Amino acid sequence: MRHLFACLVLVPFAAFIGCERGPETEPALEPAAGTTPAAQSAIENIAAARCSSEQSCNRVGPARKYASYDHCLSVMRADGYDSLGDCRLGIDQKDLRECLSSIQNQGCRNPIDNLERMAACRAGDLCLD
Repeated sequence: MRHLFACLVLVPFAAFIGCERGPETEPALEPAAGTTPAAQSAIENIAAARCSSEQSCNRVGPARKYASYDHCLSVMRADGYDSLGDCRLGIDQKDLRECLSSIQNQGCRNPIDNLERMAACRAGDLCLD
């Protein structure tokens, strides 16, 4: 009887401890002071395009590079604020379209595609400064 009681008490507790916690949610990023609305919009568009690409390449989900689509967006937005947050005079819309097209056309396995996307999406090209 004592063993049965111990099993009834300890098994649920052990199961609770053994469960993995989900990925920590990251706090929402706040735009850097002085980031223009055009730069914020470009950052959002680039983050969404890159995460859609990552998702189509099967890099989003449990045990993947990005735990969830929201996690991907958080990472990509942080990258965007690091590179485009200082575009004080705005964004070149033609270059932004080229950047987004490059992301959309990026393959899943070809590193050259990634380099082309990086070149097309450089802050030096996108910022009007």
